[in-house]
Amino acid sequence: MRTNHAHLLLMCGDLRNGFAEYRWRVKSKALSETIQRFSSQEWQGESFVGRTLLLFSEQGIGDALQFIRYLPMVAARGRTIVLQVRQGSSSGIVPSATLLH
Repeated sequence: MRTNHAHLLLMCGDLRNGFAEYRWRVKSKALSETIQRFSSQEWQGESFVGRTLLLFSEQGIGDALQFIRYLPMVAARGRTIVLQVRQGSSSGIVPSATLLH
């Protein structure tokens, strides 16, 4: 139910509340089983100069294709990005792990 509400907010252009509501899926046991967990703090858009940023594909190949176009804008905020996509979904697009500068 909350993810549907998040989608509605996002479609209406309320990105701040829509993404905040969409983050709820991490707290849901049923929805979070397929989400990777990392020990590092989640990136909030700040500069990461001198650090490495891991961008990973959480959803399917369509979502990865949709958002990969933003890599140059993300790279402009820092220096090194590691892109991780699900094995098998990267065929013909990018290697399974690509280091970008």
